[in-house]
Amino acid sequence: MTSARLSPQGDRLLVGGHYGFAVDTNTNININPVFMYLPALACNARAAYSEDGALVATSEPRLFSASDFAPIWTAAGTSDAGDGDFLDDVQFRPNASELLVSHVGSSSHVHALYSLTDGSLLRAVPELQGSRAKFSPEGNWVVSGATLLHLPDGEQRAFDPQSVLATFAPNGDIVALLADGSLTRYCRAP
Repeated sequence: MTSARLSPQGDRLLVGGHYGFAVDTNTNININPVFMYLPALACNARAAYSEDGALVATSEPRLFSASDFAPIWTAAGTSDAGDGDFLDDVQFRPNASELLVSHVGSSSHVHALYSLTDGSLLRAVPELQGSRAKFSPEGNWVVSGATLLHLPDGEQRAFDPQSVLATFAPNGDIVALLADGSLTRYCRAP
């Protein structure tokens, strides 16, 4: 697998992309692994579970039921998804009905929010220039590279320009990987 994520309930479900046009879904990690394959339009597609574990989304983007892995929708424009990239990503917005999809191109990164209801594009997020954009724990902020974006009002904040990849810690702090390979933690103001 090129990536893997456990289901939020920690109930031995694992979903992840691999070097092929499918997403592996391991339904029993510990005893006699059983794999199901979700068809993927791009090599290296990444996948994620929703907070309640009822849905699985892929970075193309596509949405599936987690109970039987039946397709729910495929977003418009996915036929030109290409080969994908191991830095592509998808994640569910906490406490909301949106998907954040990140695609890495040869010279740019493209981020967009999609509706969970029907897969429609809600908005592009060109303010984000790094790979694998990530939501804050409450879902109002997104971090990508050296940019922090507040979705409700569009406020942007920049931090270390050497940040190449960043994510939120559970308490809201930002942990960034810098170009020199070191990690830096940016703490929330009290």
